[in-house]
Amino acid sequence: MTEVKPNGGNASNGQEKTSRSRNLAKTLGKLDPTQLMHNGRSRGSKINDDADSGRYDARYKVVLLGESGVGKTSLIQAAVGEPFNPTMISTIGIDFVVQTYNVDHYRIQLQIWDTAGQERYRSLAASTFRDAKAFIIVYDITSRDSFRRIREEWLKMTDIQGGEPVPIFFAGNKADLVRLKEVPTEDAQKLSQQQYAHGFFETSALNGQNVQNLFQSVATAMVSTWSIPQLFFANTPSFQNNNPFRLSDQMPLGQNGATNADKKKRTVFQCCAT
Repeated sequence: MTEVKPNGGNASNGQEKTSRSRNLAKTLGKLDPTQLMHNGRSRGSKINDDADSGRYDARYKVVLLGESGVGKTSLIQAAVGEPFNPTMISTIGIDFVVQTYNVDHYRIQLQIWDTAGQERYRSLAASTFRDAKAFIIVYDITSRDSFRRIREEWLKMTDIQGGEPVPIFFAGNKADLVRLKEVPTEDAQKLSQQQYAHGFFETSALNGQNVQNLFQSVATAMVSTWSIPQLFFANTPSFQNNNPFRLSDQMPLGQNGATNADKKKRTVFQCCAT
């Protein structure tokens, strides 16, 4: 279930993709996400379809990070109920969806950002960190290198964002490929404990293993960590029936295209590998 990278093309195609990504980043810097969401079109319902499903009590920004090909986009698709796509191409810019989860008596809306893992798009990915309330760092259980890059690259990037420590989750994706596994579960659990992560899950976007558990745990952590800052109410057609919204539906990128003590104090570790 490995994500397929785009086929090589001519230089002009590559320049066009890069230009689109840069233009999108500039646009995002000028627009409030709420304005973007109010223009979104629905992609289908996943949770409830009751009369109050357009309501939510708080919204939190969650950013997925990780190497290209680890399955970040596929995880997001699974989270919003979209079918698995075995020919998924690598993300070349940034994208986000919104999805609502029930936590106690609150309806928590997660704004889930998908970022490109290729090195040439790292600065674009970093531009999404502002106001992030959680990071999900994804690796491929069949790729030791993708796991090694967590320490070498992705944790450092989350530290750069500064400010108050933000909850971190680790997701070992492609858990269905057990025979090809290169990263022992114990290694990931150890890293999670060392980094005072809020949770670690071995997931599969193909069969759905732990996907909902992961995002539900993130939503729960948002309430326990940040509380409910204020009451929000989304009363637009795009959000009726809890339909997830995708930024790229409105702005497509083309078809191919803290201290440890502070962290520890706030951590309620959750782990699930099966």
